[in-house]
Amino acid sequence: MKKILIISTSAAYGGGPFHISQLLNSLKDRFEFYICCPDEFPYMEIFGKIVGKEHIFIIPKNTFSINSLIGINSFCIKKGISILHSHGKGAGIYARFLGLSGKYKVIHTFHGLHFREYSILKKNFYLKLESLLSNFTDKFISVGESEKKDAINFFNIKEDKIEVIHNGIEASTVKVFPRDNNKRFKVLWINRFDSAKNPELALNIAEYLKDEDIDFLMAGDGGLLKKIKRSCLKRGLKIDFPGYIEQPEILMKHAHVLLSTSKWEGLPYSILTAQSMGLPCVATDVTGNRDIIENGKNGILYTESSPEKAAEAIMFLKDNKDKWSQMSENSIIISTTRFSLKKMIEHTAKVYLNI
Repeated sequence: MKKILIISTSAAYGGGPFHISQLLNSLKDRFEFYICCPDEFPYMEIFGKIVGKEHIFIIPKNTFSINSLIGINSFCIKKGISILHSHGKGAGIYARFLGLSGKYKVIHTFHGLHFREYSILKKNFYLKLESLLSNFTDKFISVGESEKKDAINFFNIKEDKIEVIHNGIEASTVKVFPRDNNKRFKVLWINRFDSAKNPELALNIAEYLKDEDIDFLMAGDGGLLKKIKRSCLKRGLKIDFPGYIEQPEILMKHAHVLLSTSKWEGLPYSILTAQSMGLPCVATDVTGNRDIIENGKNGILYTESSPEKAAEAIMFLKDNKDKWSQMSENSIIISTTRFSLKKMIEHTAKVYLNI
């Protein structure tokens, strides 16, 4: 049985750690997994329950450490690990540096290319570093076609080194409530309050719709939450902020549109979950989102610079019940056929076996 060390510099709530938990739960009987991650809630505890605490090596959160690098190498030698699978940028630094030794096969999953808001100096350094480290990576996994294209263009990675494996979820048994003309139309934004998720844009869109018969909810937590709440009050907008929701389906089943304002994505689980439930999405036309949303079929794409177009899309779905219902049905079909958990798991297992 192959021994695989999965490396992540985050074990907090987020798509990357959730994705790792899916792999562990589904493949733990076919591969022997070890985890390298911070001692962080909630996934440190979740990983421990799946693989056992003796299979976990603790590293600092989102920080590279030479001592940790040495410690990971010693842990790998002690446990007889032969494959390193890093998830996200920071984890990829550890895995590829260890790959320099030639003792390990290295797989790296991007989960989004997070460098677009770096300074020019920092961005150039990171792009050159990734290009260099690609020489010590046996296989890249991209969660979407547009992310793969970006990785090839920005990091000079050879196309045959990248495998596209879409994020996947189990088909939801919970579906959105049918449209009821007697109930107010609900728009849901559910994400981290940080720069990449662009919550300020959601306020701009809400401002275009403040005189319409629409309820806005912005769920989640993060560093920008207080700032967004203050801005909301200053603008006189009526938006509910329910905080972090562990089970997004609770809010999604009552919503009519999922709004995404992200500047970039990997392949967002929030949209995948919404699609599985039959919830149409109005989303920025960016990497990740455009891999899920077929414009006009299961949602509507708009550009970040045009919040008025997002507002128009929301009003279109509000005023066209038949089109909303058609998009809802298409969302479920596309989710089932393209983004199933089984497909993701089997494709990843094939990479592990063939590396």
